[in-house]
Amino acid sequence: MAKEPFIELTPEDFEDLYFETALSKELDRFLAYARDHHGVAPFMPVVGLTGSGKTSIIRSWLKHTQLKSWYIEGYRQAKAVEVEDFPPLPAEPGIRLISGEELAKWLTPRKKTIDALFTPEELDAVDPQTVIVIDDYDRFGEKERKALFDLIAHKRAIDVRSEKADKTKVLNPLMIIAVLDAGNCRILNEEEKRLFGLAEE
Repeated sequence: MAKEPFIELTPEDFEDLYFETALSKELDRFLAYARDHHGVAPFMPVVGLTGSGKTSIIRSWLKHTQLKSWYIEGYRQAKAVEVEDFPPLPAEPGIRLISGEELAKWLTPRKKTIDALFTPEELDAVDPQTVIVIDDYDRFGEKERKALFDLIAHKRAIDVRSEKADKTKVLNPLMIIAVLDAGNCRILNEEEKRLFGLAEE
């Protein structure tokens, strides 16, 4: 009798298997809140031990609900990008005469380097129906986590095309989910611990 061939399952295989779990019910609750409070974009931290099924359940839930999602996986690194920027205008109140030299300085772009974690195309694709999922938050470097923190807490991201001095763009997603390994909580700073609900009272 011939042996059955060995079949190796991948994480993608489990995306087709949807089981209702405590996590999926909580995801449903956050989704309902997000839809009822348009423009709020609630943040749902998912903290658990390695191998507890956090990522598989979220992927399967996204597929089951057929939600538009932007999945940001760990190990992504910020890239240094050179952009044109204009010197800030003088902060002095009132009206004063300015020299041609000063005017030329303000109208002449200068080069500066900024760290961008996301591409302009990724930022443009985020709309009020997009669920942003940040997987393995704890696996990102400190510089990258700072950008992710800004995305979660303030819905802002660096956009190299922005005319603003800080080159930021404000996003308006449906909701944001971030997955964190409970065993790596020690790497978080105090702000991050508060964001994930892990700060000691």
